[in-house]
Amino acid sequence: MGQDGAPPPCEEAWGSLNRPSAPLRIEVVNFLNPLRRSRGTLERDAIASATEQPELGLRVVTLPYLVALKLRAGGPGDYRDVAELLKVKQPLETEELKALCARHKLGGALDRILSEL
Repeated sequence: MGQDGAPPPCEEAWGSLNRPSAPLRIEVVNFLNPLRRSRGTLERDAIASATEQPELGLRVVTLPYLVALKLRAGGPGDYRDVAELLKVKQPLETEELKALCARHKLGGALDRILSEL
């Protein structure tokens, strides 16, 4: 609580985004880290297309780029995250997502997940 008894701004913003049954989870990934081995086209394009979310003080990538970045990471948790994102986001606009993933050689991984939904 702030000195005036009001919640801090970040708590207000996060509170408005939380659903009682599913709290918001935010992952921050620093693709501009100079120690990272490579920053490919996918990462650069995702950063360029990110939109400012003033209430969070963050830039956020679009759903297609988030899915593609998760598929590129390739861990079991990443695939579960993608499946959950695609289940929650309805109606799902698959054409842009499929085109983006195909452009970055991730189409097969996306198709496997889509076939299981």
